[in-house]
Amino acid sequence: MKKNLTAEILGVFSTNFSVIVLTLLTGIITSRVLGPEGRGVVTSIMVIPQMVRNLCEMGFRQSTMYYIGRGIFDEKRYIRSIFGLYLLTTSASIAITLGIYCLLNNPNYTVGNMTLALLTLPINLLLTYSGGVFLGKDLIVKYNRQRWVPAVLGMVGVVIFVWAMKLGVWGALLSLVLSNLGILFFNVRDIIKEYGWIWPVFDRRIMMAIIKLGSVYAVSLFIMQMNYRVNIILLERLSTAEQIGFFSLGAGIAELLWQLPTALSVVIISKTATTQVQDQGRLGENVLTLLRLTLLAGGVLAVVLFFAVPFLLPVIYGQAFSPSIKVVQTILPGVVIMVVFKVINSRLAGLGKPYYALYVFGPTLILNIVLDIFLIPKYHAVGAAMASNLCWTISTLVFVRVYASQMTVSLKEMFFLKKSDFNFMKRFRFAGK
Repeated sequence: MKKNLTAEILGVFSTNFSVIVLTLLTGIITSRVLGPEGRGVVTSIMVIPQMVRNLCEMGFRQSTMYYIGRGIFDEKRYIRSIFGLYLLTTSASIAITLGIYCLLNNPNYTVGNMTLALLTLPINLLLTYSGGVFLGKDLIVKYNRQRWVPAVLGMVGVVIFVWAMKLGVWGALLSLVLSNLGILFFNVRDIIKEYGWIWPVFDRRIMMAIIKLGSVYAVSLFIMQMNYRVNIILLERLSTAEQIGFFSLGAGIAELLWQLPTALSVVIISKTATTQVQDQGRLGENVLTLLRLTLLAGGVLAVVLFFAVPFLLPVIYGQAFSPSIKVVQTILPGVVIMVVFKVINSRLAGLGKPYYALYVFGPTLILNIVLDIFLIPKYHAVGAAMASNLCWTISTLVFVRVYASQMTVSLKEMFFLKKSDFNFMKRFRFAGK
């Protein structure tokens, strides 16, 4: 059966665009009601479970996508084994996160706030694993649903709990929990409909295969997430909650440019994992075309955003967030450069080679921490943005060389635009299995 790669990419992109709009509206309401300090508290309390979850996921979504896509194990037994591992990783993630909260001893981390933050762990871990099943079976539409449903419910929750009921930080966290719980219902329903009731099993052969491949994915993702979010942790230690609010808003606006490469990476990693060997060459050519076009689009949008943000940000978020303007403008070059990494890394990850990202981003994480320690006390949120810029640039340049070597392509093939690139609607067709 012919599958239109363009249609699937545009489907993911349109979903991401809808999520952007909903997320912006949610962020505007949250920022205006809570202010910079309140937004900073929400960001700082959630960054811990987010990073712990990335580690405790053990790369199960990616390994599930790979093994189901290749048909290596019996699907139902594989999923039952995943559920068994889920019970173990959920318990571990809650214990680790709670321990970190206790060590930080932040007065803003009240019992109510920590309870809601901890509840996101079992919910989001199960969403992650079920999403891996959908990607492994090439069910992009169902995977997309995991993006837009929580965005809709999250905005409704913020309107009710933060704006109308004035529940503050606790209301923002409550809306986050309920929005993810809503989509979890649909995912569990679809899994039960396809496979029946799933009871955990502990198949040693399957579990060892999952852990062996998944742990590499997990550590790679954790290191990359740390590169994105270590600034927030160090801002919490070296600056103020208000500065965290400025940085999180500014970085969040700039990172909107990642929506297109994120849409591409979802489809690329799924297609790479489920594509037959004889069709991998054609898919690789399409990936390079997508890389060139995405980098061009990202560069143009970054220039527009650089000049537009001083006028739009105070109007949308209020004058209190004006310091975020400098954060956006400072971090934009690194965001554009990371577009390259996000596209080509999805290709290697789909081939079961996530370890290259680990090799590249591990050393730069140390550099990021060192730079933050020197720059944050002097420049605060802007210093964190400066550190991100330098580290993301170094990591991407090294990763480009790795990709070119592994996939046997030249830098010219990767970055020089071709006239045929702009005929993408006709070219990007892929013969699915």
